[in-house]
Amino acid sequence: MNNRDNGPNPRVATLHCVTVITRDSQKGKAVNDDNEDFSWRDTDAVVVRQQDAIAVYSNPDGDLVIRRRRAWDEDDDVWIVVAQTQIRTVINAMEKVLKEVQNR
Repeated sequence: MNNRDNGPNPRVATLHCVTVITRDSQKGKAVNDDNEDFSWRDTDAVVVRQQDAIAVYSNPDGDLVIRRRRAWDEDDDVWIVVAQTQIRTVINAMEKVLKEVQNR
């Protein structure tokens, strides 16, 4: 949901996957999901890496907004606002990178 007065933007696309590692206050070491029969560090077993939530929508001025949901240790979301006149340029650049990645 964005902060518009008329409710959520129906064009918002969100991706979300989170791994939470907390500090064990009793022992002073990081607590994670690893155990004897599985490790998150096993690169062959992990098929989807951590991905921050990303929303894409237009603001009331018609600009493109790319917004990353704040992490647990951040105060605010991260916003990238692309002026309406530059949206096609940004999309073309993203499509170019996508083709490069797909051809690897």
